[in-house]
Amino acid sequence: SLRQAGGVFQVPATINGEVKVYFIVDTGASDVTLPESIAQILADNGSLKKGDIVGKRNYRIASGQTLEGTVINLASLEIGGYTLQNVRAVIVKGDDAPNLLGQSFLSRLKSWRLDTNAGRFELTP
Repeated sequence: SLRQAGGVFQVPATINGEVKVYFIVDTGASDVTLPESIAQILADNGSLKKGDIVGKRNYRIASGQTLEGTVINLASLEIGGYTLQNVRAVIVKGDDAPNLLGQSFLSRLKSWRLDTNAGRFELTP
């Protein structure tokens, strides 16, 4: 099911079988993006470990600004009953950063679409 908030559509997801969040579907984002606060929750509950940290990477955001992010590997990301394992994500500084469902998830699907009339995110793994 989709929800609309702040003029964007969001889909519910579960990260590492533990943390439920809503993601903005962002086809222009190269990776799944999480704010530091979500990463901290994952670390606190033990589902994000030091071994999951891949490194650092610079990202250019829609405003043209370049930010440094910490690249991590999520053990799993579940949306709509489908779970993908080993999903690359980036943690960006600041708790106002949105959760973005980018290409590191979307490109691994056979197909997907937003049905805004029915309020659904339909995907085929």
